[in-house]
Amino acid sequence: MTTSLPGQEIYPAFEKATSESSIDSNADFDSGWQLANNFSNHMVAIDHNLAAIPSQVTILFSPDKQTVYPLNWSWGANSAGNPVTISMNDTSVDLAIFAGAALHGVWNPANAQWTMYTQGYFRVFANR
Repeated sequence: MTTSLPGQEIYPAFEKATSESSIDSNADFDSGWQLANNFSNHMVAIDHNLAAIPSQVTILFSPDKQTVYPLNWSWGANSAGNPVTISMNDTSVDLAIFAGAALHGVWNPANAQWTMYTQGYFRVFANR
């Protein structure tokens, strides 16, 4: 269970998108949106077809497939959320999810609050 810190809002549910924003990518691999949550410790394994360890990877998070946040990966339980570890091999990109942290956190400077999501979507772009 994710706990809130002062100035944080926890959003345990999300609205399933009825449409999604388009993303123009020239990546060799696009996973499409993969549903994820932080309800348990687990691995989100995203199989790719590159037949090699990717040389470049971009991972996006979205609570609704319309607003998108790129992952700036430097892990901290109270500020960054998941994934805790990102690993790759010649067949998959693996996202290690920790139940003790939000799936993703978003800072809003207008109201000085964090929005901490417990579920949403990840998307992986990868190049050989």
